[in-house]
Amino acid sequence: MRLLLGRPVMETFEERRQERLAVTKLLPTQVYVPIECLERGKTEPFFQESAENPNRPLMQKMQAFLEGGVGEEKVLLIHGAAGSGKSTFAKKIE
Repeated sequence: MRLLLGRPVMETFEERRQERLAVTKLLPTQVYVPIECLERGKTEPFFQESAENPNRPLMQKMQAFLEGGVGEEKVLLIHGAAGSGKSTFAKKIE
């Protein structure tokens, strides 16, 4: 750690702040993590991951639904806990 002796604290603080800002400029400004979904299983518990009901990429499920290749389904419900990415996903498909 550098010595602060004889240096103003705010000068040292600003130097450190500029170093951190330079590092953060290298980071991507937006990150999207594709979310996965579960379909309703055939047995209880219906919405639990299993060998028969694995997680699937939600974007693939959405594309199949929009193309009409999912059978008789008329409504696709996107449901999840707060912060799970529902609104972000909705913005991604707009």
